[in-house]
Amino acid sequence: MSMIVMRYGQLSDAGILSLAFAVGNVLLMIGKFGGRTFQVTDVKRQFVFGEYLIQRICTVVLMMLSLCALLCIVHYPDVKRKVIITISIIYAVEALEDCLWGLLQSHNRLYVGGAMFSTRWMMILCAFCLVLIYTGDMAGALVMGALTGGGVFLLWLVIIRRDIINALHTGNEHIQKGGKERFPDLFRQTWPLFLSGFCAIFINSIPKFAIDRYMSNEVQAGYGFVSMPVFVIGLLNQFVYQPTIVKLTDDYYNNKKTEFCRGVNRQMCIVVFIAVGCVAGAALIGIPVLSAIYHTDLNVYRAELIVLQFAGGFLALTGYFTVLLTLMRQQKTVLTGYVVSVLISLVVLNVSVKKAGTMGASVGYVIIMCAMFAFYYCRYRKYVSQFVSEGRSL
Repeated sequence: MSMIVMRYGQLSDAGILSLAFAVGNVLLMIGKFGGRTFQVTDVKRQFVFGEYLIQRICTVVLMMLSLCALLCIVHYPDVKRKVIITISIIYAVEALEDCLWGLLQSHNRLYVGGAMFSTRWMMILCAFCLVLIYTGDMAGALVMGALTGGGVFLLWLVIIRRDIINALHTGNEHIQKGGKERFPDLFRQTWPLFLSGFCAIFINSIPKFAIDRYMSNEVQAGYGFVSMPVFVIGLLNQFVYQPTIVKLTDDYYNNKKTEFCRGVNRQMCIVVFIAVGCVAGAALIGIPVLSAIYHTDLNVYRAELIVLQFAGGFLALTGYFTVLLTLMRQQKTVLTGYVVSVLISLVVLNVSVKKAGTMGASVGYVIIMCAMFAFYYCRYRKYVSQFVSEGRSL
C-alpha cells in the first residue's frame, strides 16, 4: 500500500497510512484477545466453538469501543481519523475471521484459513490500488478496500457454512446446558495471552506514536519505510524455529536435557547469523533498495536503518525466548517483562524522539529490545539451570 501511495499520492499520505496501521495492529490484539492460540491448543475441548465465537464477538465490540475512546481522547485531523477508522474496520473483520481459522485449524483444514486470508487481502489491495490510481484519494480507496474485504469475508462464510453451522450447534447446545457461567473462566484463561501479545505490538508501535506527536507525517513515512525491515529477522527466525518447537517441548518434558539445550543454542546461533546478514545487507544495499521500492530518497535515514536492524536481532531473540519460557509454563514471567517494558518504553521513547527525532526513536527502540532480551535470557538461564540440575519443573 505504501509503495502505491508513494507513486500516486503524497509522502504525508504514506505517513498517515503508517500510523493507521500501527493503531490498527494494537486494536487488533484487543479483538483477538489471545484466543486463537488457546482455541487451537484446546485439545481436550474444554470450551467449544460457539463459546469461542461469542467471546470473539464480545472482544471485537470491545476493540471498536476502544477505537471510539481513542478518537475521543486524541483529536486527529479528519483525513487521519477516517483512515484510522477504515483500517480498524478491516482489522475487526480479520479478528472475527481469526476465530474461524482456529475452527478450521482444529479440524486440520488450516489451508482454508490461509485461502480466506490471502484472497481477502488480495481483493482489498486490488480495490485500494485501482481507486487510488483513478482518484488519488487514499481515504476513499481504503473505504472501497474495506467494503471489498467485507464482501469477500461474507462470501467465505457461505462457502464454509456447513462447518460453522455444525460447530455453532455444538456450542449453543453446550451453553444451554449451563455453559454461560464458563465465559468468565474463558476470559480468565486467555487474558495473560492477550496482554502479552498486546504489549508486544504496543512496544513496536510506540516509536510511531511518539513521531506522530512530535514530528510530521512526512517523517512518519520515512521512519515507517526504514523500520519495516526490522521484522524480517524475526520472520526468518520463525521459519526456522517453529518446526522445532514440538521437539523442544518433547525434550523438555521427557527430561532430555542435552538435546534441549543443544537445540536452543543452535537456534541462537542461527538468529545471530541472520541478524548479522541483515545488518550487513542494510549497510551495503538497504537504502538504495528501499528508496527504489518506495519511490523516494531515504539517504537521510541510513543510520536509522542500520540501528534498527540491530534492534531486529534483539527482537527476534526476545520472541524466541518468550516462546521457550511459555514452553516451560512461565507465562507470568513473560507477561511481567512485557508490562514493565511498555511502561519504560512510554517514557524513554517519547523523550528520545522529542530530543533526537528519528535517530532518538531508533536508539531508544534498540535499547528497549536489548533490555528485554537480557531480561528474558536471564530468566531462561535460571529456569534451564533448575531443569538441568533437578529435572524439569512443572
